[in-house]
Amino acid sequence: RIWNDYFDACQLALQADPWTLDRAGLEVVDGRPMSETMDGWRNRLRYFPLNLLIPAIDKAILAGLAVRTACDLAETVVALERTRRLAGAWPSSLAEIPSDILAEPVRDPFDGEPLRYAVNDGAPTFWTIGPDRDDDDGVPVDDRRPPSRAARRIVSPSSLGSTSGHWGADQPAITDVDGDIVVWRGAGR
Repeated sequence: RIWNDYFDACQLALQADPWTLDRAGLEVVDGRPMSETMDGWRNRLRYFPLNLLIPAIDKAILAGLAVRTACDLAETVVALERTRRLAGAWPSSLAEIPSDILAEPVRDPFDGEPLRYAVNDGAPTFWTIGPDRDDDDGVPVDDRRPPSRAARRIVSPSSLGSTSGHWGADQPAITDVDGDIVVWRGAGR
């Protein structure tokens, strides 16, 4: 029952959108916080090996969501290129992509809005608002946190998956990281 309940929660998380994900719910086993499953030898045995697998399962769920988001980005980029070929220039907004080419553009995994897009110096650019959760108009992120093993540095440009540890409705904004994360920049024409 405990395994089934936990994996049911994982299945729901995999079906969620990254910006709605409640990762705190994945850290509960049999109605107890994950930390309690490691308290004392009885709990360690009772919840073994689930209590050891949960951190890896959390990362696997985020990896799955990152792959899905990267596929959506690839579809949006292809639609953008098709639109450029039809119109002879990059569209100035994603709304200019015909709906028969792209029904819906990729969404920002931090807030669910369409991924930010602009044409800068003749090159199309997509960015996400990043872990500070505010739009800085594509200005690359400045990670002012002191380097440590616990906090992986955030850089821009970067892949969507590199920021997945900060996705989720229950994740707070990181105030020591200012700027956006450029996730794709095309060639200027």
